[in-house]
Amino acid sequence: LVMEMKEEYPHRSNQRIAELTSDKLGESLCAATVRKILIEQEKYHPQESYKRSYTHFEADKFGQLLQLDTTEGCWLTGYRRIYLILVIDDYSRMIVGYKWVDSDSTWNNIEVLREVIEEYGKPGGIYTDNSSKFKTIRHNNSIYQTHKGDEYYETEIQRIMRELKVPFFSHKPYEPTSKGKIERLFRFIQERFVSEHTATNLKDLNFEFACWTDWYNKEHQIRTTGKIPRERTKPSTWMPLSEDPDRIFCYKDSRKVDRCHQFSYQGEVYTLPKEPCLVACKIDLEITPHNIRCYYQNKFIEIFFR
Repeated sequence: LVMEMKEEYPHRSNQRIAELTSDKLGESLCAATVRKILIEQEKYHPQESYKRSYTHFEADKFGQLLQLDTTEGCWLTGYRRIYLILVIDDYSRMIVGYKWVDSDSTWNNIEVLREVIEEYGKPGGIYTDNSSKFKTIRHNNSIYQTHKGDEYYETEIQRIMRELKVPFFSHKPYEPTSKGKIERLFRFIQERFVSEHTATNLKDLNFEFACWTDWYNKEHQIRTTGKIPRERTKPSTWMPLSEDPDRIFCYKDSRKVDRCHQFSYQGEVYTLPKEPCLVACKIDLEITPHNIRCYYQNKFIEIFFR
């Protein structure tokens, strides 16, 4: 019966043949038995496994390429989940930016990127995954709306990198192995830091991780490079930040001023100064969780604290 099932559809798996045979016989038959029968009848052909080959890539200089990613877990009592936003240098494997947070939000990622760029400068490029906060993903599923191509849309982080003139790109979808360096570091952090920290809140956790990061950057030898991260900081390609970070690292939007010299944003109404008169004009908003700065034709008008 096993042979008949196999000959009928040669592509059938051992488990499927075992299920069909068990139904006909009225008694249980396991896949291992089917395999044994097929081997005895010289009809067993194991499926050939395809091993993908990968080309090793490594940046040539410190700051030439950064990798940005997030890992999460139930690692702190009192929090449902916590997230570690991490930025590493591809060449040295140095941790150049991080933050433990309770949400992997766009703003938390913007804050980490700002800290990195203000401390080191502008990198040669930033490499991420395909998260929607990094890359606009549109599937054209709606029959009522036709989306333009991805080149017409950008996320806030893409816009920030465009204004900084820093190349920003993601790996091919469904290939997390493309970020193997930072993924291996996440596992190392979970084994060495997460399993031993004594923090009870995010503030303490970030402080303890700062000490751990200092040890990692200055004393831990990377197996693949044979060097301590601090030993690979030269040559460097970081470029100085010449732009105003407050005007770059924010959300941007626009509003039309009504006849009462007001505009609304997220349900709140804001009143502009009487001068200059901006009735019916469109103003630009630069928004953070703490304030809203208003500009008209690139001239500062007013700031509102939230």
